[in-house]
Amino acid sequence: MGLVAKIDHMVDVISLKRVIPRHGMKPFIKVHYTAICYHENNGEFQIFIAKKKHERKWRFGGSIMYHTYSYIGTIKQHYQDTFALDIDIINDKQFNNPTPLILTTYTYYETNDTPRKGTALLAEIKADLENIQCPEDWDIRLLTLEELIHFNEPCIKGFKRLLKNVLDILEHKYSE
Repeated sequence: MGLVAKIDHMVDVISLKRVIPRHGMKPFIKVHYTAICYHENNGEFQIFIAKKKHERKWRFGGSIMYHTYSYIGTIKQHYQDTFALDIDIINDKQFNNPTPLILTTYTYYETNDTPRKGTALLAEIKADLENIQCPEDWDIRLLTLEELIHFNEPCIKGFKRLLKNVLDILEHKYSE
C-alpha cells in the first residue's frame, strides 16, 4: 500500500461518516512494550525478569501490541494472561491526570527484522508471588537487588542501566 493509499485509508477511518470496525485501526500503530515489574515486601525489592526459551537474553516479559487508548489495560492483561501477574502501572506524579511513568523508549526488532518502537513502564506486582505461572515457552525469575547486582547472564541492551533507573525511582518512592 503506497503512501497516498495509506493517507486515503486514514481519512476514511477517521471520517465521522462511517462506523469504524475495531480492526480498522490496527495497521497504524504497532508497538512493543514492556513493564518492569517489582514486588516490595518489608523494604525488600524483587524484580521480575523473563525470556522465551528460544531466546538467549533476559528481558522483562514485554510483547508487541496494537496501540489503542486502552493500552494500559492491554499491558496489564498480557502480564495477567501470560504470567498470572496482577500488576499496577505506576503513574508519573508530575502530571495532574494519570500518566504512566515512562522509563525509556527503545527500538525492538521482530524476528523478521522489522523495527518497532517500544516503551518501558514501571509496574508493581500486587498479588502474591506464589501465584506466578511460568508458561512452557518462557523462563522467569524474581531477583532481589543483591542478586541483580551479581547477575551475569546475557541480557537485552540497556538492561542494567534500566534497572539502575528503576532502583533510583523505587528508592525515592519508598523513602517518602
